[in-house]
Parts: sequence; C-alpha cells; structure tokens
Amino acid sequence: MAPFPSPCPSPARGEGTLGDNSDFTGQHGSAAGTGGGAASGSAGCWARCALPNLRNHPELPNTTMMRFLHFILVVLLFVLSVAAAHAALLPPRPPAGVGVLAVGPGPGAAENGILIYREPGVGRIAEVSGADLPGLAGTAAQPLVAVRARRGAWCRIAYDDAGREGWIEKRRSWRYLSWAEFLPGRRVKILPGMKKANYLLRAEPGGAARELDTLSRDQVVAVLEVDGDWARLKVPAGWLRWRDGDERLTIGVSEETTEKR
Repeated sequence: MAPFPSPCPSPARGEGTLGDNSDFTGQHGSAAGTGGGAASGSAGCWARCALPNLRNHPELPNTTMMRFLHFILVVLLFVLSVAAAHAALLPPRPPAGVGVLAVGPGPGAAENGILIYREPGVGRIAEVSGADLPGLAGTAAQPLVAVRARRGAWCRIAYDDAGREGWIEKRRSWRYLSWAEFLPGRRVKILPGMKKANYLLRAEPGGAARELDTLSRDQVVAVLEVDGDWARLKVPAGWLRWRDGDERLTIGVSEETTEKR
C-alpha cells in the first residue's frame, strides 16, 4: 500500500514547533501560551493538509458509494423499525383450547366474583369478575372465554390479558360448548396479521386440498360445520383453517347467526 503523504512540510527551527518552546514562549509571552499555540497550530495544519490528501488517496473507498450505502442502511433500519412497531401493536392470538365457556349472568357471578385456583379447588391465586376476563366475544356481562382444559366441572382459562392461567369451577348458569358445537352458526373473520395461506379456502379439510377461493381482509363469513382444525363455510363455499398447528385461533368470533348446516 502506498504511504500516505505527509500532511505538512516540517517547519524550520524558529518558526514554532513542539520541540522549540522558546520560540513559542517568546511569541505568546508564557509557557501556557506556548502549549495552546502549539496545539492550535498543529491541528490547523492537519485540517488544511491531511484531510484533502486523505480524500484523494487512491485506495480509500469512493465517497459517493459510501453515501449510497449509508442511505440504503438508513432505509433498511427504518423499514425494520416500522415492521417491528406494527408487530408489537398486534395482540397475541388467543389459544383455542378445547372449547368455549359462556360466563354469567347468574346468581353470585357479580356479587361473589370468580375464584381462580392453581389446581382444581387447590391454591387460590386470584378473584376476578366476568368483565375482567379476556373474552373471545360476547359482552362484559357474559363473556365467551376459551377453555384450555377440563376436569369434571373445572375449566382452565386465561384470566388476564397477560395470559396467566388458572382453574375455575363451572356454575350451573354457565354454558360450556366444544368448538364443534360452538362454531356452526357463527360469523367469523380472519384475525389481523395472518399469513396469506390463512385466507385460502380449500375443497376439503386439509392443507394439501385443492384451493377454491381467497377471502378478503375483514371479510365476515358464516360457519356451517367443523372438522378438526377446519371449518366449512357457506358463502363463499369451502373449508377454512380456524386453528393453526400451535393450537391458536386464526379467526375472530362475531355474533351468532340463524344459519345452520
């Protein structure tokens, strides 16, 4: 590699150098003035002579190319930050579990609250109202809550927006339905942020079945029946996957309809 050219020619003795303090002292009147004058002179010389030589050195990167790469990097960082912010705004998709529990109204639902246990009847961890439960649909007075598991009259649910789970005892006024019982006759739509494959309708239940149609964003459709992770729709006709491989919902549940199979 070719050596960098010397920034400035060496000054003659007596013109003022770091090695000749007597000349600087004589010009500035004190040792303090000597230090400041030497540093200032040296820095000014480097700025005038060294920087132009650095820019013109044949082996340094092209300035225009460096600016272009910097621009590309800034754009990429902006796009990634926007995508990350958008993903952070989307709430996590709720786990489907085994069915749905319609909580309240009924005697004691509001007055006594709902007791949450670590295990069925053992280890009380919280007390909430029906309005506090993260519901799939329904109203604050009667939320529809996804049930993760069941043991007799006990249901494991998520009892807050952080996804913490516990067991509650089903009351007589509450109604439990499996997904195969709950979804037929309901209106649903694809949840935000889903991949394109989740909008596809197929001729039969299964990811390898022939594609029939594609739902549009926010399109509301009616479910006729359920077969495993797939729901058959009336219009447009076809099978839609309502639960993914991670056992999480791909659909949002709307109001009940009068359309049955």
